[in-house]
Amino acid sequence: MNKYGLRNKKTDKLLGVTAHSNDGQDFCGDTEYILDEYDNDTTWLIDSAGHAQWVLEHPTAWYNAGYDTPNHSLKPSEFEVVEVEMKLTPVEVKLPTYKEVAKWKAKGDKKDYDFYMYQHEERDSHFSLYDIREYLRANTQ
Repeated sequence: MNKYGLRNKKTDKLLGVTAHSNDGQDFCGDTEYILDEYDNDTTWLIDSAGHAQWVLEHPTAWYNAGYDTPNHSLKPSEFEVVEVEMKLTPVEVKLPTYKEVAKWKAKGDKKDYDFYMYQHEERDSHFSLYDIREYLRANTQ
């Protein structure tokens, strides 16, 4: 499966897309999408090279900007359309148990560990994705 995006010719960085709420604004879409080089979580990818080139040459006004037609302030001569080859491969994932994360977060403090376990058992709380990500970074080579 292939997609298309925009790459900075100097830095080789693919552009990302950031979403901003237009809540409270009249006569516009609910969300504005902006292409930028700063978003590390969401790479902007589209289904056709022509579509990507059109977006590069024609930024959409903020009030109509959507994912398919985002706003930007890019200089087209500094960017190029690139094909991104995507390979889909199933991977086995084992997330840590609540107890494993609680023990790691408590750092040996029994009082903190007991508090985390109480939260989980009595209130059915869970650790956030942020906590899980930090645990995985600290415990994966």
